[in-house]
Amino acid sequence: MQGVSTQQFYLFTKIIKWRKTKWLAFLVALLLMLILLLDWSFVRYRLLDESMSPTFWGGQKVVTLRWAYLFTLPVRDDLIIYTPYSGTFRPGKVVAVPGDELKLVDGTLFINSNPVKEVQFPVGFSSSDMTVPEKFVCVVEPNPLEAPARLKLISRNSISGKILGHWQVLII
Repeated sequence: MQGVSTQQFYLFTKIIKWRKTKWLAFLVALLLMLILLLDWSFVRYRLLDESMSPTFWGGQKVVTLRWAYLFTLPVRDDLIIYTPYSGTFRPGKVVAVPGDELKLVDGTLFINSNPVKEVQFPVGFSSSDMTVPEKFVCVVEPNPLEAPARLKLISRNSISGKILGHWQVLII
């Protein structure tokens, strides 16, 4: 029986160490890529006012998914974060999508001839028919504490992400 020389043993241990460091480097690179991907995908915002109460309150943090509307527009009833002309981030609820017809009759909002009960405007407030244009959505900030609700047309470029929920976890 022939024994293993010290040189062969030395080469064998070097190969094993190299494979271990190769796997470790791969795992570290994979972990860094995952952290960067998650950091870019999920964004936390602090709401500055009570514009979406009682769903969200002022000072509360929400988590948004930045990629949600990369290739599509939001659908009705999605909660989004958008950037109006002022440059601040605002929360809003999508009430109408491209092609929907909006009309305000005596303080009640109608979308495609169906009343929207959760959004109320002052009694006597009316408007003419309007169709939501392509690449736009109609957003409302329905705050029962503030009257009246605010209805806005938001372009696709102004949408920052989809609100996933409250940020309640403390990470140190």
